[in-house]
Amino acid sequence: MIRRHTGLNFILICIALMLISSSAYGNQSVHELWDRSPRIQAYLEAMLAALDTTPPVPELLPEPEFTLGYSNTLYWNGDSIAAEAASQGWQILFYEISAYSSESGTLWGFVDADVYSATFQDLPTGVTIIYRLRYYALNAVGQYGLSQWSAGRHSIQDSRPPELLDFEIINLNVSGNVKWVSRKTIDIRIQAFDDDSGKVMQIAFKESSEGGDQLFLYDIIPPSSSVDTIIPYTIYAPAHELITLEYWVVDFAGQASKSSTESFFWWTPENMVCWPNPFNPKIGETSIIQINVPDITLARIFDPFGQLVRVLEKSGTTEFFEWDGKNGSGEIVSRGGYICVVDGYEKLYCKIAVIH
Repeated sequence: MIRRHTGLNFILICIALMLISSSAYGNQSVHELWDRSPRIQAYLEAMLAALDTTPPVPELLPEPEFTLGYSNTLYWNGDSIAAEAASQGWQILFYEISAYSSESGTLWGFVDADVYSATFQDLPTGVTIIYRLRYYALNAVGQYGLSQWSAGRHSIQDSRPPELLDFEIINLNVSGNVKWVSRKTIDIRIQAFDDDSGKVMQIAFKESSEGGDQLFLYDIIPPSSSVDTIIPYTIYAPAHELITLEYWVVDFAGQASKSSTESFFWWTPENMVCWPNPFNPKIGETSIIQINVPDITLARIFDPFGQLVRVLEKSGTTEFFEWDGKNGSGEIVSRGGYICVVDGYEKLYCKIAVIH
């Protein structure tokens, strides 16, 4: 049904005159919103011959491609329509607005001349709905007029939010429960889906760190029901600071998908970084040692007295060493400060604190 935005001063005339418009869509079904009384029927029969169809044609304001939910409010510039009608000697009495879809047929209703919007409710979803507007008017000699229908405006009702199918930070390093990347600008792959009643319009990222929250929006151009894209994302937080990235997608109707999160940190490529620092090996934590020097395969852990504690080897394609806090005999070392030195690069080192 349609919800009226105000009281209707001319509702009896409006409903009666609706008989004239019942053929506006040929043989398609129509649904009247208020019953006609015998008195209205008689009034209609008396006025049929008095209608003039030359008043200027009105226009609805543009509609979005997709509209949220099961209801839609239509708008028009009543001041402009009234001014154009007055220029040709017509005073607008009331408006008639209709909505047609293949599922619901035609719905219509009426609003007063000083009201410039109307809301249709319980609309079908996933199908194109065509909206039109016209008005009834009176001229100086007492003749009633009926404008032609406006050009149709189209929209599709979307009641289902999009789905975030997959999210991947490309080149994300993982060791145990520690995740990180080796650069500030990263590539993120997003896969999302919306059904036929909607399209994905934006990808949203909320980055949270000690420095606060930052929200970033990326537009999908053109919006699409299926998204599989890689976008560059520049991290806002400083290096070595743990961040949480929450992400979701938004459709054309403004609905958001469920969100997911990923926690990680980043470091600058030119640095040697040991993280987390301090770390507690007794609860399963591992220190990740990132060294951006080609062909480095060995690193050594020393205690504060310069005694060798452990030799670390880096194999395969990994870009980092891992230290589980144990010495060469497999025992967890005492708490305190340790130094990791790159084999062959004595000036390249980092300090690691062990706690437990």
